[in-house]
Amino acid sequence: MKHSTGSPIQGSVKRGLVKAKKKVFRAMFHLQRKLFHYLEPDPYKVLSNVEAVHLDEPAAGKSSADNVNAFLSRDPFADINLQELCRDTGLTSLDLLRIPRIRHKIALQRWERFNRNGKFISADFSKKDMLPETYDYSLMMVEKSLGVLGFLERPILLLNPLLAVDKVRHSVSSCKILSIGPRTEYEILLMLSYGFSLANITALDLFTYSPWIETGDMHDMKYLDNAFDVVFLGDVFPYSTNIPKLAEEIIRVCKPGGCVAISTDYVPPSERSVPRQLSRPPNWVWFERSQQLLDYFSGHVDNVFFRQDGQLLDSAQSNVRVVFDIKK
Repeated sequence: MKHSTGSPIQGSVKRGLVKAKKKVFRAMFHLQRKLFHYLEPDPYKVLSNVEAVHLDEPAAGKSSADNVNAFLSRDPFADINLQELCRDTGLTSLDLLRIPRIRHKIALQRWERFNRNGKFISADFSKKDMLPETYDYSLMMVEKSLGVLGFLERPILLLNPLLAVDKVRHSVSSCKILSIGPRTEYEILLMLSYGFSLANITALDLFTYSPWIETGDMHDMKYLDNAFDVVFLGDVFPYSTNIPKLAEEIIRVCKPGGCVAISTDYVPPSERSVPRQLSRPPNWVWFERSQQLLDYFSGHVDNVFFRQDGQLLDSAQSNVRVVFDIKK
């Protein structure tokens, strides 16, 4: 008995499917090569060739202060040129920012661009409200953290529960968010990848190398009352020696119904006597439970959307986290 070889139409369909598969594989291979090309060590692949302002070399007829102001007032997005990469890969800039290695690459490139002269702009802040080593320690951690992608990705663990709150998720593109203590631009790049608009992201720290980060004291912020839909604090509470004052400022700048997201390290009791880079005053608060954080906002907590207490883990770090909204 002869085996049927199928109709000519079936054969044509099969050949067409094979050709289509080959095209898909070629496109995927091309995309992969393009992505790896942009992840090569050349530090300016994703950046345009715009010259950064040299803060220690004033332009003719201008003071260093004028150059600093010009540097900080420039359009910050003008320094990222993802157009070629988007064109070559067929991806959007948001798609690309969702890839951790590309986010890391951009953060490193912008650090190299803006920190060519090692110049930081520092804030005036009340040292009585901070641990003595806060400024020097944070400054040291900037370059150290930029070299460790896993460390830079930690804000995701607080952004995820924040974005699970419906009123944040459904208005993320118009949501005004304040990031307190980001150190580097990486946290801002993360927020952009989650759909927040750059125009609606305000970042505050004790120092800055970046036009995306303003300088100031979190205990005495310059922002208007009810200015933000979200206040985001990733691991900054431990640096304050006046947490009640910090909580008052957070309540003041957050809109009624706005969300507050806080994360802080959990240090097990057995490790608290180990010498650390930051000294601990006698009245130091060791955070173990999310309720300890909420207590500072007593009378102003409406809904608690997410909370996590510190956990004893064998080989991993634990955090205390909470996401809640403000009532006034």
